[in-house]
Amino acid sequence: MTLWNIGWASTLPSRLKCASDTFEPYVIETSQYASLQGVNVELVENAASLLGIEIEFNRVPWARLEQALKENQVDCAVAFFLTPERAQSMNYTRVPIQFTSYNLFTHTGTLKKGWGTEQIKGWQIGYHRGFLLPQELTQLADENAIKLVALQSEEQALAMLVKHRLNALITNKDVGLYLLKKNNWHGIDVISPAFSYTPAYLVFSKKDGYEGFIPLFDEALFELMKNGRYAQIRQQYGLEQIKTLADNTDLSGVGNP
Repeated sequence: MTLWNIGWASTLPSRLKCASDTFEPYVIETSQYASLQGVNVELVENAASLLGIEIEFNRVPWARLEQALKENQVDCAVAFFLTPERAQSMNYTRVPIQFTSYNLFTHTGTLKKGWGTEQIKGWQIGYHRGFLLPQELTQLADENAIKLVALQSEEQALAMLVKHRLNALITNKDVGLYLLKKNNWHGIDVISPAFSYTPAYLVFSKKDGYEGFIPLFDEALFELMKNGRYAQIRQQYGLEQIKTLADNTDLSGVGNP
């Protein structure tokens, strides 16, 4: 099955170069082939397949990924939060490819039910370098109430947390739980409620004509949400099943350029 539209046949490329940093289980670098796989990678590959397009995924560190899009070094990337500043330099799909629950991870029993930010003052909190952070944490850091420690990956941060070299990690809940299970690390809790719940998107560079890909990829992504393929991919990587993103997405007009 393809969603190929004859009217777009002359404008669609046969191949796109996409990029992301590692963000397990959404983006995983396989050591054997130095290639990328994961929930987001497979979802985008499936969407591209419906459009008759091949996708090449390469790893680019988060700190450089936005600049790579601005300089047209890559055609597309996953997965970005939508901000007014970023919207000036990249084209966003309207269908999100994930929802990020941003939670603290810390040692078991450290924070009790009903905890507040007063209890984390003086903490060192790790995060993935290049990621946007909840405003509550950046404000505390600006006030020198906490120290935010930029690290290369969540796995590095969790390893430091397990060794008591950090007080906490702020990250996507799915990512933290996946890495704890993968490494068989114990004594670390995910803290609720989350600081934020934010959709993240597949984005394209601002190359001429690339904005025309948006309704096509929206339609393909929406189809994968509806037909159960998205749920299958999440299950493949051991993630909890969630209400389909299609149920949360207003797609009136999708498919109409």
